[in-house]
Amino acid sequence: MELKIKNKREFDFYWYQLFSATGKNIPITPPNNFNRQSINLMKKKASELYNDIEREKLLFNSIKLDCENSLLSDNETLWFKQKNSRLIYWLWGHILPSQSIHILFVKFNMQCTNPPQFPDTNNSSFSNLFEKFDFNKSPYSENEKQEIILKYFDLAIAKKEDKISLINNMKSCWNYVKNFESFTWINNEDEQQIIWAIDYLLEYTNKNGQNIYIHQQIDFESNYYKFIFLFDIWSAHPDTKKFFIQSIKKAYSQKKFRDKQVGKKQCSFNLSQKSINQLALLAEFQGVPKNHILESLINNKILELGVK
Repeated sequence: MELKIKNKREFDFYWYQLFSATGKNIPITPPNNFNRQSINLMKKKASELYNDIEREKLLFNSIKLDCENSLLSDNETLWFKQKNSRLIYWLWGHILPSQSIHILFVKFNMQCTNPPQFPDTNNSSFSNLFEKFDFNKSPYSENEKQEIILKYFDLAIAKKEDKISLINNMKSCWNYVKNFESFTWINNEDEQQIIWAIDYLLEYTNKNGQNIYIHQQIDFESNYYKFIFLFDIWSAHPDTKKFFIQSIKKAYSQKKFRDKQVGKKQCSFNLSQKSINQLALLAEFQGVPKNHILESLINNKILELGVK
C-alpha cells in the first residue's frame, strides 16, 4: 500500500504508533532520515510482524486517521520549543504526573469537545504516554525533557482543536506564573544561597502541610531552576506565595547579618563625648560602620608597633 507521508514529524508519528501497536516489537527510535527508504523500512517491519496485507492496511489507515486528526503543525507547537529553562521545568512538572493527555485536560480545566472513540483504549486520550512509548521518566538534561514534551503533544491522540485549546490554557497559566515573581533577589551563581533557599522552601511547605513531592522524581541541571520550579509548581493561594516571598527575603537578610557576625563579639567601654562624635564623623565620612573604624585603627596601630 502507498503511504503518503509528507514530512519527518508525520513519519515519526507513524513509527511511534506502529511501535506501540506492534507490542513494541520494532526499534523505538525512528530512522534519522525521512525518505522513501525509511518509509519502506517501516512497511517492511509491519509486514514481518503481521504477514497479512489486509491487517497492515487496516493498521496504517488507522494511524493515518489519527495523524490527520491529532498531529499539530510546527507553528502550533512553537511554544514548546523555546529555550527557556523555567518553562521547560514547569511543563515537565505538569506532564510527568499527568501521563495521559486526558489528565492534563482535567488539570487545566477543560474537556475534549469531541473525544475520539477508538475501539482500542491504547489509542485514546486516556493512554499513559510514558508507558505506551517508553518515554524516559527521569531525563537529566533540559534538552531531553523538551524533546519528550514535544513527543508527548505530538503522539497523544486527541482532536487538534482540543490540543490547541489545552496549549492556550497552559499558556495563560504560564503567563501568570512567570510574572508572579522574577526572583531578581537570588544570585543564580551563589550556590550556597540557592541551596539555603531550596531547604527553606521545602521546610516552609512541609510545616504548612503542602509537601511538594514531585521534585523527588525530577533531575535538575541547575539548583537555581530547581528552586524556581518548586515555587512555580507549588499549588498554594497567591496570598500564601506572596507572604512566603516576604518571609524568605526577611529570613535571608537575617541570615546574612548573622553570617557577618561570625567571629565577632560584643564589647562595651566608655568614650568621651568628643571621641564618640569623632568616631561617628569618621564612620560617616568613610561610609562604613563604627566598628570598622575601630578595627582599622587597632590593626594599623598593631602593624605600626610590629606586634604579632
